[in-house]
Amino acid sequence: FYTLFCIAAVIIIWLIASYFFFTAVHSSIPIVKYEITGNKDGKPIVFIHGWPDFPSGWNKQIENLKDKYLCINIELPNYDKENIQNPWGYEIDEVVTGIAN
Repeated sequence: FYTLFCIAAVIIIWLIASYFFFTAVHSSIPIVKYEITGNKDGKPIVFIHGWPDFPSGWNKQIENLKDKYLCINIELPNYDKENIQNPWGYEIDEVVTGIAN
C-alpha cells in the first residue's frame, strides 16, 4: 500500500508541475516592441528582422524611405537584452499573435 501511495503521489506532483511549467512557458503571448517613423500619410512598410539580426539592421533603409512611407520597425521578442521575456523562446504562432496585438 505504501509503495502504491508513493507512486501515486509522484505522478500527481509531476502532473501539477508539468501543468504549471507548460502553462507558464509555452502559452504566453510576447510583448512585441516596435518603432513607427516616417510620413504618416504614406503607405506603411513593415520591417521585421530575422535571426540573429536586430531591428537596427533596417536603419539605413528606413532613413531612405521615411520621407515617402510610414515605416514600422518591429523588434521580435527576446532581442531586447535588458528585457528577456521568456528564456525558453516562443512558438511562431505566439510571436504572430504578439505582433497582431
